[in-house]
Amino acid sequence: MLVLTGCGAFSQATPDIGKIDEQPKTIEDFPNLIEGCPDEGDEEAKDAGFSEKEMRKMQDRIADEIFSEDSLTGDKITRVGNCNLGQVFRLEAWTHADEEELEWLNSIAEVPLAINVREPNGVTGYVTSISQDGEALVDMTWFGNMPEGMKVGDRVEVAYNMVQESFPGQSYALEAEILPDEKPEAADLTTSEAIRQGIEKVDRQGDPLSVKKVKYDESKDQWTVLFRKGHEGEAEVEVED
Repeated sequence: MLVLTGCGAFSQATPDIGKIDEQPKTIEDFPNLIEGCPDEGDEEAKDAGFSEKEMRKMQDRIADEIFSEDSLTGDKITRVGNCNLGQVFRLEAWTHADEEELEWLNSIAEVPLAINVREPNGVTGYVTSISQDGEALVDMTWFGNMPEGMKVGDRVEVAYNMVQESFPGQSYALEAEILPDEKPEAADLTTSEAIRQGIEKVDRQGDPLSVKKVKYDESKDQWTVLFRKGHEGEAEVEVED
């Protein structure tokens, strides 16, 4: 806007601008946090002067806080380890921390914390068994932290990190979603119902199962379900619709 001065000249008034929203803080804004382990020559790669015993105690304390029920980062951090250079702890995370979580991590650190974000692995498959603890067997891996209300035969999408080397494997779902059930137009059964009936027909002999293929044949009005059985076996069953 223009205003008239006492000399009859015009001058431009200072615009009234509102407060500029502050950008959220990132790792670079916190002195005790770095993105990834340091390289040789970096300031963080220098020895901070703590003994090996002190570092072990410090790592145990930080891990206890991060994995406690009161942790602000929840299940975002999956592992606390060491970097090869300097006295720096490495935090393995499956997704990025927000500003509040970064501020909390910075407050519990006595040495730099290197945050390494790894995108989680993913699998989409059918639940073929559910344990008493609520773990679900999907594609030959037992997953904990699965959704409530899940049933055998459900198709699920699971995000996870590490899998223990056992058979079946053991893992923890970072995120899991039950996908919509499918029902061919001419069929009476849904896909999950056909899988459940198919599992009942398999001579399992204690072997775990995973679904390799499920198909409805309208001309025969029946389903064919192909299972992987145990390490290398297969079992194909037919289910009347």
